[in-house]
Amino acid sequence: MKNKRNLIIIVIAIGAIMSFLFFILQRRANFPLREELAQLRGEKQKEENFARHLEELGGKSAQLDKDEEALYKVIPLGEAQPLNLIRELIQLGSELGLDRVNFSAQPISKELKPKEAKTEPKRSVLQMSFEADFQQLIKFLERISKLKRLVFPKTIHIERSEEILPRQKITLQLTAYYF
Repeated sequence: MKNKRNLIIIVIAIGAIMSFLFFILQRRANFPLREELAQLRGEKQKEENFARHLEELGGKSAQLDKDEEALYKVIPLGEAQPLNLIRELIQLGSELGLDRVNFSAQPISKELKPKEAKTEPKRSVLQMSFEADFQQLIKFLERISKLKRLVFPKTIHIERSEEILPRQKITLQLTAYYF
């Protein structure tokens, strides 16, 4: 009986020792897997943060595209000779009854540093002459201020002549901008 009891104790002790050794071996085998799992979780978190940041940048990019499109409506790209502006001014003039409308346009070449050349708008001076009365001139200037394109009247010259009264010969020097 004592032998059986000692044998049971030895079997239990060997089983416990084997279980403990198996536990330690499994823990050692799982340790690199835990490190790899922690690393993968960290990478996953970084990817999620990157994806979130990318979505934010996509939204900002879309907004910048809209802003750029709106800017190019006000200050067009590569239009040294403002033909579309001249077309709009002719249409305004005909709607308001202006007579003898003439144009001359010259880009003003301003030496820009290479860094500024892409971001700074260039000026184009447009000289417009026509015959109109004061009310037509006021209405025309109001309509110019409401154009989508950025245009500034630089000078206004009004010349009275007996031959065309009650109208006056008006010369506007307009400044338009382009990239």
